[in-house]
Amino acid sequence: MAMFKAWLTDSNTGGSARYEFEADADLFKKGANKIVKRFMDHVEKQVLPKKHVDYDLNACFKNKEKRVVTAIGTLHVDDDPDVAFMLMISPL
Repeated sequence: MAMFKAWLTDSNTGGSARYEFEADADLFKKGANKIVKRFMDHVEKQVLPKKHVDYDLNACFKNKEKRVVTAIGTLHVDDDPDVAFMLMISPL
């Protein structure tokens, strides 16, 4: 297992938050979509455990040289208003 960091910013508040999460050490050998899914699983289970979290991706890519995944999309949390987001994930 290895530690990763994620930085998430949202369009509704302009706010941002930094998260740390644990995943398999070979996470960055996977595609960008699977890396984002692993982080969103962490959000649903650890950050918002009493809510259902879903998301749509508009774009997602991995910079292999810099070891960072960048994604933009829409976050859906229960009946809360949808939130457009930008997300960056990298090894800690």
